[in-house]
Amino acid sequence: MATNLSTLSPPPAHAVLDVHGNAAEDENQVPPFNISPKTLAEMVNPKNLESLNREGVVQLTAALQSDLSNGISGNEDDLLKRTQHFGSNKYKRLPTKNFLFFVLEALKNMTSIVLFVCALISLGFGIYEHGLKHGWFDGVTNIVAVLFVVVVSATSRFGFSKRLQQLSYERADFKVLVVRCGRQCEVPASEVVVGDLVCLEVGDQLPANGLLLKGSLKVEEFDVTGESITVEVTVGGKPFLLSGSKVTDGYGSMLVTSVGMNTDWGSTMRAMNREPEPHTPLQVQFHSLASQIGKVGLVVAMIVFLVLFFNSGETKLFDMFKTIVIFINSAVAVVELAIPEGLPLAVTLTLSHFVQKMKQDKVMTRKLSACERMGEVAVICTNKTGTLTVSEMKVAEFWLGKESILDDDDGSVKGKALELLNEGAILNTSSFVRGLISEPEFCSSPTEKQIIAWAVSKKCTRISEIKRNCEVICVEAFDSEKKRSGVLIRKRKEKEIHTHWKGAPELILAMCSHFYDRNGEVKFMTDEDRKQLEDIITGMAKRGLRCISFAHKRVIEDSGQVCSNLEENELILLGFLGLDNQCREGVGEAVKLCEAAGVKVIMVTGDHVHTAIAVATQCGVLNPQEDQYDRVVVDGAKFRSYSERERMEKISGIKVIARSSPDDKRLLVKSMKQRHSPMALVGHGALDASALHEADVGIAKGIHGSEVAKESSDMIILDDSFLSVVNIVRRGRSVYNNIGKFIQFQLTVNVAAFVLNFIAAVSFGQVPLSAIQLLWVNVIVDTLGAVALAREPPSDDLMLSRPPVNQCELLMVGTLMWTNLAAEVLYQVTALLTLLFKGTSVFGLTENVTHSTLSSFVKFSIWLT
Repeated sequence: MATNLSTLSPPPAHAVLDVHGNAAEDENQVPPFNISPKTLAEMVNPKNLESLNREGVVQLTAALQSDLSNGISGNEDDLLKRTQHFGSNKYKRLPTKNFLFFVLEALKNMTSIVLFVCALISLGFGIYEHGLKHGWFDGVTNIVAVLFVVVVSATSRFGFSKRLQQLSYERADFKVLVVRCGRQCEVPASEVVVGDLVCLEVGDQLPANGLLLKGSLKVEEFDVTGESITVEVTVGGKPFLLSGSKVTDGYGSMLVTSVGMNTDWGSTMRAMNREPEPHTPLQVQFHSLASQIGKVGLVVAMIVFLVLFFNSGETKLFDMFKTIVIFINSAVAVVELAIPEGLPLAVTLTLSHFVQKMKQDKVMTRKLSACERMGEVAVICTNKTGTLTVSEMKVAEFWLGKESILDDDDGSVKGKALELLNEGAILNTSSFVRGLISEPEFCSSPTEKQIIAWAVSKKCTRISEIKRNCEVICVEAFDSEKKRSGVLIRKRKEKEIHTHWKGAPELILAMCSHFYDRNGEVKFMTDEDRKQLEDIITGMAKRGLRCISFAHKRVIEDSGQVCSNLEENELILLGFLGLDNQCREGVGEAVKLCEAAGVKVIMVTGDHVHTAIAVATQCGVLNPQEDQYDRVVVDGAKFRSYSERERMEKISGIKVIARSSPDDKRLLVKSMKQRHSPMALVGHGALDASALHEADVGIAKGIHGSEVAKESSDMIILDDSFLSVVNIVRRGRSVYNNIGKFIQFQLTVNVAAFVLNFIAAVSFGQVPLSAIQLLWVNVIVDTLGAVALAREPPSDDLMLSRPPVNQCELLMVGTLMWTNLAAEVLYQVTALLTLLFKGTSVFGLTENVTHSTLSSFVKFSIWLT
C-alpha cells in the first residue's frame, strides 16, 4: 500500500468550538482547555466528519494546546492538567477478590464443613462431660486446625490471584511512541494523554481515540466494533482512529482526542476484567482426578461408618449420638485421605513459581497454559535477526555498482551516486515517516537503524539537511511478501521527483536496467554485468552478510501536479550494503542442548539462502559437515509450492527456511500439528500474528515485536534472545517433573494412610489417624512438600534425561512411578500395621500405640519429601 504523505486537512475559514460543555461552571474559573472531553469523544465515535470539518484539525490542535510537529510540552504540570481535565488512559476495573473471598471459598469445601461441624459438636460434648475448664481443649484444637487449613489454602490461592492480576496489568500497558516537546519518546499506554502525537506503524495497537494527522493507515477494528473488515483511514477522507484497533498497513501520526473510559475500548476492557483466567489443562485434569477419587472415597467411607456403627453396641441415646459423631469423624478421615486435595494446590504453586521465575528471566507469561505446554514442545521455530543473532548490526561492505568501496575511500566516488544512495537510505525508512524529530534518534528495526547510522556517518550527510531539501510524497511500506520498500520524493531545489527502492538484492536487481559506477556515470546493464552483480550478491551472502540493495529513478519534472506512483521498472542500481549480524553468545550451546533434549530448532528468515546457511551454521542449527543442504534448507517460495503431501514428507528434515514469508510460518505450524509435534513459534511482526495464535506456544519478541504479535502470543521474551526461549523449555520440563514428584509423594502418603485406617476400622472399630490429625499432617507435610517440590530448580540434566512430554499422556501412568508407589505403600503399611497391632508385644511400647503410629506416619511422610 502506497502511503500518501503530501496531504494534511486544510484549516477551515472559521472554527466553532464547544467552549465548556458545562454551563454550570463558575464564571470566574477559567478552564484549562477550550474544549470538553464529551465534545471530543462525540467527534471521533461516532465518526462525525461534519463536526471535524466545522472545527478543523489546526484549530482543534490549538484548543488542545498541542502542536502538529512538536506535540505537547510533556512536563509534569502539563500532564497533570490534561489528566485532570480529560481523564487518564487507565480503565476502571472491577474490585479485585480480597483475602476474605478466598477464605469463604475454602470454607465452602464439604470436608472442611463436616470437620468444622464435628469440631463444634466435639466442643459441646467435651464441655458437657468435663466442664468448661477441661472440656474445651479437644474441640477448640480441632476448630483451630480446620481454620488453619482454610487460611493456608486461602493464602495460597490469594497470592496466585494477585500474580494473575499483575500479569493482566502488564499485558494491557504496552509501550507507545509519542512526540513531546519536539522529541520522540516511548511511554506506557496508560500515560498517553489527550493532545499527544502518537507515531504509528504496522503492528501497532492504538492506545486511544484520535485523528490521523499525517500518512494513511489500514486498521482492523474487530476488537472494537465486532466487524471483521479492514478500514482505510486517510487524512483527506475519514481520519478517525478508535482505541484498541490494530494497524495492519501503512504509517502515520495521530492526535489523541479521547483516552480511558471516554472510549469504547475502556468499557470493553472493564468487561474483560470480569472474565476469570481459564484453568490450565493440568488444573482441569487434576480437579477431575480428585473428583473421581473422591467418589470412590465416599463409598469406602460409608462402608467404614456402617461397620463401626454396627460393631459399637451402644444402646443409650446420648452415647449413641456421641459415638455417631466419632464415627463420622472417622469416615471423614477416610474421605480426606481418598481425595488428593494437595494435587491442585501443587499445580497452582508450581505455575505461580514458574510465572515468578520467568519474569526474573525476562519472560512475560500471558497465558498460564503455556507454562505447561512448553514441557511438551518438540520443535522451536525461530527468527534469525535479534533472536539467534544480536540486535546490533554493522555495515561490513559497501558496493557501488560492481566496485567495492572501502570506508576511507568513499571520497573518491564522483557524481551524485553517493548523495542519491544517502537520500534513499535516510528517507526510505519507517523512522522518517513516523516523524523523526531530532538526530540521530533512530526508532526503527535493527536493519534500518544501521543503514541510517551508516548514511549519517558519510561526509556531508545530515538528516536535517536532506529533509529540508526533500519532501516525501508517498511511501510503500516494507512488505514481507515483496521484501522491499519504496518512497517517492520531491527535491525542492532541483524541482525533480525521484523514486527510491531498497530491499532484497535479487528483487531490486531485477527491477534495474542501469547501474552507477565509481565515476558517477550511469551505464547500461548488460547480461554479463547482471551476472557479475549476481555473483557479488551471492558472495556477500556466503560470507554471512545480510545484503540490502538500493535503486532509484528520476520520474518526471515537477510541474505542480502531485504524483503518487512508484516506478518499478528500468531503475538505476545505486549499490549494495552488506550488514554483518553476529550470533548471540551462548546460542550455539543452547541449540546443541535443545537437540540433545529432543527439541528440533528450525530457523526461518527473510535473508538470502546462502546468508541463512552461513548464519545457521555459525549458530549450530546446521552441521558444518553436512553437505546435503538441499534436504535441510529450503527457499520460502519452494516451501509454499509443495503439495500438502510433499510438505508432510519433507518437514521432518527441514532446518532452515530462507526468503520466507509469514505464510511459511503458518504452513509450518499446520504441518507440525498434523504430525502431532508440539511446536513453539517465535515471531515479531504483525503478519506473524496468525501463526503465533495457531502455534502450540506463541512467543513474541518484546523489544522489536509489534503489539499485534504480542497480543496473539502466549509469552513474550523481553530481551528477544533465543537463550530465553531455551530457559522456558527448561522450566516447562521442570513443571512436569516437579508435579510428577509431588503426585508420587501425595499418593504414597494418602494411599498408605487410607489402607491403614480402613484395616484398623474394620479390625477393631477405630482409626489410628483421626481427621484432625490428618489435617495437621496435610498442613505440615503436604503443603510444605508442595512448596518444596514446586520450587525445585530446573537443570540441563533434566532437559537431557526427560524427553518432551506427550500432551495426551497422564502424568501418573509411568511404570517406574507405579512401581515406586506400590513399594513405598507396602513398606509403610506393613510397618505401621505391625506397630499398631504388635507394638506392645514386639517393640515393648508402653505409651499410647496410636500416638506412636501417628508419629511414625509423619516421619515416613517427611522422609518421602
